[in-house]
Amino acid sequence: EESYSALGNAAKLRDTTESELRSDLAEQVKSLQAQLDQATAENRRLQEQRVHDSDVWDEERKQMKNEYDLVVHQQEVELKTRKAKIESELQMKAAELQEMTSKASHAESRAKSVEEELARSATQVQAQRD
Repeated sequence: EESYSALGNAAKLRDTTESELRSDLAEQVKSLQAQLDQATAENRRLQEQRVHDSDVWDEERKQMKNEYDLVVHQQEVELKTRKAKIESELQMKAAELQEMTSKASHAESRAKSVEEELARSATQVQAQRD
C-alpha cells in the first residue's frame, strides 16, 4: 500500500509539475505575444510617422522652393526696373550731350563768322586808313 501511495503521490506531483509548467509556458507565450503585438503596433506607428514626415518634408521643400522662386523673380523684376531706369537716364544724358554739342558747334560757327566779320572790318578800316 505504501508503494501505491508513493506512486500516487509521485503521479500527483508529476501532474502538478506538468500543470505548473504548462501554466508557466502559457504565461510566457501570452507575454511574448503581447510583446510581439506591442512591437508590431510600434513598427506600424513608426512607418506611418515616417510616411507622414516624408510628406511634411516634401511639402516644406516645395514651399521653400516656391519662396526661393518668388525671391528670385522679385530680384529679376527689381533688376529689370533698375536697368530700364538707368537706360532711360543714359538716353536723357545722351540727348543733353547732343544738344550741348549742337549748341557748342553753333557757337563755334558763330564765333568763326564773327571773327571773319571782324577781320573783314579790320581790313576795311585798315584800307580806309591807308
